[in-house]
Amino acid sequence: MIEQFFPGTSTDSEAIEVVNNTYKNKLNDIKNTANFLNDNIPILEKIALIISRLFDCSWDGNKKITIVPAVCPVCPRFIDENKFMLAYYFDKNALLTICAHEMTHFLYFKKLRELLPNLEIDTEYPSNDWLISEIIVMAITDNKDIQKLVKHREEYLSIPA
Repeated sequence: MIEQFFPGTSTDSEAIEVVNNTYKNKLNDIKNTANFLNDNIPILEKIALIISRLFDCSWDGNKKITIVPAVCPVCPRFIDENKFMLAYYFDKNALLTICAHEMTHFLYFKKLRELLPNLEIDTEYPSNDWLISEIIVMAITDNKDIQKLVKHREEYLSIPA
């Protein structure tokens, strides 16, 4: 994905240079994405309530989710920190869908741990736990109530080869 979004980047040093230059030269774009997210906090809160209802699981213990507008195109999430990165340059129509997707992971793994407290759960690629969560997340974000809010469907399951 780095090659797709940043053509010609093939070494670690080139990637670091692209990231540093982007944060320096695209600061206004990054701030615009942050402002978009702040402006849409009420929608994100509604999405969180729908996810909670669908999983029959509260957000207790996960009250604050941090969304970091970033250069990274894969939107990594950090389950234990309730944080994920969101590519600042993605289409605004897709940003809320991606937020719903990543937020669903948080509650999915919380619910899974409640249901299977003695089982070690691996939340990261390429584990089966991660793979199943990707499938479940697509079903959740396709929910009609979430779709009314985000107005953008996830069209395919993106799983690295």
